[in-house]
Amino acid sequence: MIDVDYPPAIIGLCEILLELPPTSQAPLPQTWIIGKNRALALLQSLASSPRGWNLPEAWLALSRALELEKDVTNAKNALWKVIELEDAKGVRPFTKLPRIL
Repeated sequence: MIDVDYPPAIIGLCEILLELPPTSQAPLPQTWIIGKNRALALLQSLASSPRGWNLPEAWLALSRALELEKDVTNAKNALWKVIELEDAKGVRPFTKLPRIL
C-alpha cells in the first residue's frame, strides 16, 4: 500500500528541494525557485495537518524554507515550535504505549 502523505517522505523530499543551488554570479535558476516554493507549501501543509503538527523535523525543515524565503519572524516561530516539541517529547511515543482494555 502506498501512502502519498507519509510525513518522513514529504520531509525528505523537501530537504532535497531546499538544497542550495551552486553559488555563482548568475541569477538563481527558475527550477530551484519553483522547487523552493513547492517545498514551502508542502511543509506548511504538513505542519498544519493532523499527521505532522507534532513532528519536530517538519517544523525544522519549515523554518529552513521560511529562512530562504526571508521570512525571519515565522522562521523563528517555527524554530521555537521545534524546541517546544522536543521539550515535550516523552521516552516513548503515545502510539507505542500498551493498551489497557
